[in-house]
Amino acid sequence: MTPTQEPADSEYVAEPLVRTHAEMGQPIDRLGTAEGIAQAVPWLCSPVASFTGMAFPVDGGCTAQ
Repeated sequence: MTPTQEPADSEYVAEPLVRTHAEMGQPIDRLGTAEGIAQAVPWLCSPVASFTGMAFPVDGGCTAQ
């Protein structure tokens, strides 16, 4: 894996300087967690989201920049 493909809880991102740099690159100023992404799943599986007509990125706002 390259550094950009490392999971957020990997040893690579555990280094304080690397983690701080990665967090500063996110619009929400923190890295995402599996739990945070998992919170979108129930909504995506609900009837309310049955017809959105669009992709629903769960990326901390990166695509909205």
